[in-house]
Amino acid sequence: MGMNLDNYAADMAAAERRSRNQHSIIIGAILMTVGILITAATYGSASESGGTYIIAYGPIIFGAIRIIRGLAG
Repeated sequence: MGMNLDNYAADMAAAERRSRNQHSIIIGAILMTVGILITAATYGSASESGGTYIIAYGPIIFGAIRIIRGLAG
């Protein structure tokens, strides 16, 4: 009986880790997408009318880190 509870607890812990990792990957992908969209939109605007644009490297880098951490588990 003790072994079944241990297995159940281990399975639950593994499922929780997978869920956290998946959540981290999703949040990272969203952050990267937002950073890329901001960069692309401001670059497109600046290339049409001249001026400056924003390279949103903060969300891109932070998103990449979240994705890597999620994949590393």
